[in-house]
Parts: sequence; structure tokens; C-alpha cells
Amino acid sequence: LGGYYLAAGVERGVAALRRLRLPDLFLVCASMVFYAWAAFDGALWLVGYVLLAFLLGRVIAGMPKGTPARLLAAGCSVLVVVLMLVYFKYYHFSVTTVNRLFSLSIATRSIVAPLGVSFITFSAVSYFADISRGDAKPGSLLDTALYLTFFPKVISGPIAQWKDFAPFVNEHERRFDSALFLQGLNRIVIGFAKKLILADIFGALIAEIEGNLSVGMDQPTAWGVAFLYMLQIYYDFSAYSDMAIGLGRMFGFHYHINFNYPYIAKSVTEFWRRWHISLSSFFRDYVYIPLGGNRHGAKKTLRNTFVVWLFTGIWHGANWTFLVWGLMNFGFMLWEKQWGHPEKWKPFWSWLY
Repeated sequence: LGGYYLAAGVERGVAALRRLRLPDLFLVCASMVFYAWAAFDGALWLVGYVLLAFLLGRVIAGMPKGTPARLLAAGCSVLVVVLMLVYFKYYHFSVTTVNRLFSLSIATRSIVAPLGVSFITFSAVSYFADISRGDAKPGSLLDTALYLTFFPKVISGPIAQWKDFAPFVNEHERRFDSALFLQGLNRIVIGFAKKLILADIFGALIAEIEGNLSVGMDQPTAWGVAFLYMLQIYYDFSAYSDMAIGLGRMFGFHYHINFNYPYIAKSVTEFWRRWHISLSSFFRDYVYIPLGGNRHGAKKTLRNTFVVWLFTGIWHGANWTFLVWGLMNFGFMLWEKQWGHPEKWKPFWSWLY
């Protein structure tokens, strides 16, 4: 923060330096150092990724708007980054699955995925799609680097769409005042409290109980562990989102909320409007609506919802359990839509939830 505001002060004091965008250059460099702190090789990969995304975005923008050529360029660009994600995150799972299904012996290898590769990939997909649709203009190399590497969100989100982030890449559009700074600081403190006071304590209790599994576990304890894990995973993830939102605000960027009291939801459908909102918004804007949404009849709406939940399950992890979990959520939402809330059942469902 000190370096960023110092760069902003130098830029304002020396008019000749304003074209260099020193605060943004500082932010990109600081973000790369932050990323390299975990894995230097990953930082080199991220530099190449930024260059690739910038060039592909320029190719898309160079095609006439609304033409098949532009759509093809965007589709190929999305395919490139998605295949990279598949390689890093799903190669071992895919090869293992093929070997089991067809009794083959294709060699597998351990691949270390770059930190935050799923969130970075979704940001790149948003960048290409928004340029293709005309929702936002392509950014400069510095804009693209700032969008993809900005350290508060690069590892665990929230997923910021390019059309929402683009207005803030121009530092003159950012608001700097003490009220926003204090709001951001307050959000960070709340995030730290969620993480250190709640999530980590719940996690320690779970670990202690699981360490004694050799002597067995009674049913009340098992339910208690499940309840603690439910709280831990929420407070852990929402804590990181709060810290990212708060940090962004202190630098003049604005992110939408990522969690909105999900455990007060009265249905699975409402829960997913409150939990990891940026992920739900991403799949709605870049998968569900492009497939037709609910505009082409019940069958296609059902198909589109199925595809979204299939992708949601796959995105969460390279394991059949995540795929089943995604399809379970699809089943719950389908049940609620068709039969879950008749008028005569509403009092019962409200009490149950």
C-alpha cells in the first residue's frame, strides 16, 4: 500500500511520468512478487500466460464485430486456456479414468498445477468473451497483466469479470478517499477474524477428532464433525473473499460480494444465489445464457442447467465425487423447481429450512 500510494504521489507530482502509469506498474510487479513467493516457476508461467491472453485478445478485437470470424477467434482462445487448465488439473484423473475403463496402461505423471490456475483461467475466459461480445474493449498489455495478476484475487477469487474490472484499470477512474480506505480495512479485519478465530479453530477441532478415529466415533460426534466442517469451509472461504474485497477497495478497486449469508437460505436454489456468488455469476453469464438460458423451452432449460452443474462439479476438483456432487445439486434444484414449493407445502418447507 505504501509503495502504491508513493508511486501515485510521484506520478501526480511529475506530469511527464503520468503516461507510464507508475501505480499500475507497481501493482503488477508487486503481484508477480507475491505470486513468485509461492513458486518461482509458476510466476514465469504466469508471465507467459499474460502475454498469450493479451495477444489473443487483440486477435479477437481485430475481427469485425458480429462475424463468424470473431466468434471463431474467441472460441479458439477460450479453448486454448481451457485445455491448459485440463492439462494441469485433470490430466492425471483423465488418464487414470481411461486406463480403468479400457484396461489400458497409459503412463501417468505428477503435474504441479500453477497456483490459482482455475481462477486465472476463468478470468481469461471472461476477458475473451467480453471482448468478443463488445461488452468491454481489449486492454493494453499493462491492463491485461493487472487484471490477471492482481494479487488480492489471483489465488482464490472472487472471480472478477473483465467488463466489471475494466473501468478500474484506468487509475483516473478509481476513487481514493479515507472512507473507502477504512471500509476496506474493516473488511480485512472481518476476514482475519473469520479465518483465525473461527475457521482455524473449527479446523483444529476436526483434526483432533479425526486423529482419534482408530478408536471409533459415535453418531453425535460424527454429526458434530459434519457441522463443524460446514462452518469451517464457509468461514475459511468467505474470509479470503473479505480480505480480497477489502484489499481491492484500499487500492481503489471494487469487487462484488462473494457470500451473502448462505446458511440462511430456504432452498438449495437460494443457497447458490448466496454462496460463491462470483462463480455462479460466471457460469450464468458465460455458459447458461450463451446456451440459451431459459428462453427456448423446458427441455433446453433442463439441458442448460445440467451442463452448468456438470461444469460446476468438474471445476471443483478432479474426482468422481465432485462430479456426483454437481449432479446432486442439479437434482435438488430440479426437484425444487418442479415439485419443491407448492403453495400448500410452503409453511412446512419454511419451518424445515
